[in-house]
Amino acid sequence: MNAWIYSTLRLPTAAGLGVKWAIDGAEAQEFPKDKPPKPFMYQGNATLFELTSPSGVKTALQLPDYSYQQLQDNRELLWITDPISWHKYLTERKAAAVKVLAGDSRQIRLQLACTADPVLYDLPLTLATRVPSEWKACLVTQGPAKTSVPAVNGVVRYPAMPGAVEIVLQPEDASR
Repeated sequence: MNAWIYSTLRLPTAAGLGVKWAIDGAEAQEFPKDKPPKPFMYQGNATLFELTSPSGVKTALQLPDYSYQQLQDNRELLWITDPISWHKYLTERKAAAVKVLAGDSRQIRLQLACTADPVLYDLPLTLATRVPSEWKACLVTQGPAKTSVPAVNGVVRYPAMPGAVEIVLQPEDASR
């Protein structure tokens, strides 16, 4: 079972014009000017992600082996926030760690810990967890909070609060 804290590199829509991307040395492709019919431009495992500006300047991200990448057009899902909330989320994210306590085909139990002061840093973090392929939707429970999320390509994304209360994921159809 894999669980990780989800990180996102966001480009403003206008910034994408003329910018090209490449994964693991493949031929660079330009970001689309209009929203594509399917939002996923790439999903898989890679160790190198490159962005090339219209002037030819390259930025490369070296990624760990066995990491999962997803390049997705999220024009409609922009996170607009104030600087304080952004700082709080970033600080909390950098100080957080997720641990898989147990996992099987019926449930996955996780612990999300954070070394940042919980009085000051109190925002939910977005977690991504790989679930069994037969799970099409997932019920996420943390204390009294419950939410239903879809599984997309075997991965669920959901908000979770760091702390002592464990996170339990179960297939939406728990009657199995």
